[in-house]
Formats: sequence, C-alpha cells, structure tokens
Amino acid sequence: NELMIVVKDLLSLMNPKYVNPKAPNANKNYLDTPGLFDRLAMGRVKLDVLPAVCADELLTWPSTRKKRLRTSCRVLNHGVKEARLKGKGDILDQGENVLEMGEREVVLAPGAEQTVTFEKAWPDPELWEPRHPKLYVFNVQVSNDAGVEFDVAQTRFGFRDTWNEKDQIMFNGKPIKLKSFNGTPCYAHLRYDQPVINRFAYQPDLYDEFGYICTDFAGGLQNSASRHNVERDQFWENAEKIAIHKVKKLQNHPSVIAYYLSNEWYHFLCASDAVRAQAAQRFKALSDAVRAYDPSRWTFF
Repeated sequence: NELMIVVKDLLSLMNPKYVNPKAPNANKNYLDTPGLFDRLAMGRVKLDVLPAVCADELLTWPSTRKKRLRTSCRVLNHGVKEARLKGKGDILDQGENVLEMGEREVVLAPGAEQTVTFEKAWPDPELWEPRHPKLYVFNVQVSNDAGVEFDVAQTRFGFRDTWNEKDQIMFNGKPIKLKSFNGTPCYAHLRYDQPVINRFAYQPDLYDEFGYICTDFAGGLQNSASRHNVERDQFWENAEKIAIHKVKKLQNHPSVIAYYLSNEWYHFLCASDAVRAQAAQRFKALSDAVRAYDPSRWTFF
C-alpha cells in the first residue's frame, strides 16, 4: 500500500496565463478554481480499509413532500477477475428491516465501479425533528450469484425535508423560525417553536443523535472575488464540482439543514471592477446546481 500526500500552493489554482514562469507570484484574483488560500486542507481526511469487492459512498435523499426515499451506493471491484454481483438495499430500524429498497445486478470488470440507485415510496416514516431525532440505517449487501457475501456497508440518516416557500423556511411541511448561533449547542437549544441553528457542523454525528440543527460550508468561495474570477467559466465549473463533493459528505446528516456556499465573497466584490449582476447570476447558478442535486435542503451565501 502507498499513501501519497500532495501539497500545492496557490499557483496551482491560478489561470496559467497570469503566472510568470520566471518570477511566479501567487494572486487569488486570477484563479481557475476556488480554494481556501489560507489553509492546507478543506475538510477531514480519512483512510478506509475495503475488501476487493465492496460498496461505499452510500447516499440518501429523503422527501417528505413526495413521501419517497431515494438512495444510492457505489459498487467497486478492486480484484483481478470479473465480478458478477447482486446489490441489495434495505432500511433498518434498530436492526429490523422496515423497508426493502430492492436488488440490482452488477457486472464489473477488474478495476471497474458502478453507482447503483434505489428508490421507493415510504408513506409513513418516523420523521427526524429537533425534539425527536429519529435515525434509520441504509444497509447495502453485496454478494455473488451463489449468495456468497462480499461486503456489507451502512450509513445512518434521518427522514426529514427542509425548503424555502415564499418568505418562510419549511421543515417537514411546517414553517420554522430559527435563531442563529455560532458555538457549541446545548439541550436548551432544542425548542421546536424557535430552535437555535449552529453555523458549522462541528460534530454532525452528535448533532444527528441529539436533534441539534446546523448549516455547513459547502464549497471554496472564500474572499477571492475579482473581475477575472467572476468572468472565468472554468472557475465556476470547478466551484460546482467542489460544492457537490462537499455536499456528498454532509447529505446523510439530517442535522445539516442548509448549505452555505460562500464566505464574504460577494461582499469583497465591491473592491473590484467586476459586474455585480454577473456575479449574482453565477451565485444563482451555483445554488441551483446544489439544490438540484440535493432538493432536501436550501442554500445561502
């Protein structure tokens, strides 16, 4: 096994046309991709030990409005032979199967992978709410034609939905009023009539279990506003990829009810000669892309 750590400076994020190879000077105003230019890493880093044939990246999309649950997982074949597989998805409640999502047959060449999707109506799940943080388990079993089990993968999730409707924030079909807070939550913050929302998902697993609600940063738009960055298509294409990548790490946490997609980016735009209307259109397109991927949450900047 080999673990490779690559550290790059801001020059690697820049539009090459604005880098002088003889005297390179890093400048956040000429980027090809958003980046947290004052940090070495974005988010947590972990190592997974996986069998040769496995399932990972389990994702859930609950909808109280449609009374349906959509799930997906990625099935991988790290082996040297072709693998003819069956993927079975179930929803567990304290170990008991409460919803069979179905089976999918997959044939994978060595080194190949495939995303498998399940979707099913679920008219009466217990909803995740601040005073009732009900959690389920999405369970995926991967086996071969003979029934030999290769892998079992699981992730927790809560069935809840939140969205904007005119001038209100809706939570599981009801209007909710939130108090902002930026620190470590406590049990007193769980009043459903006006619960406290934390800006960051410091401990999302704990928040899921106790019913705390929060938002979290999904993306890299941070203090790099400039005319070039507003006009550069590649910058915004990469901004969308980064945001979706971060959303995938958050979307199974019901405590995270919204994604914020920038930090002070639009505010600092006034220091440049960029067209603010164009920047607003870029922000709207990014928000639309994130909400199209995950319609169970709203976004803000």
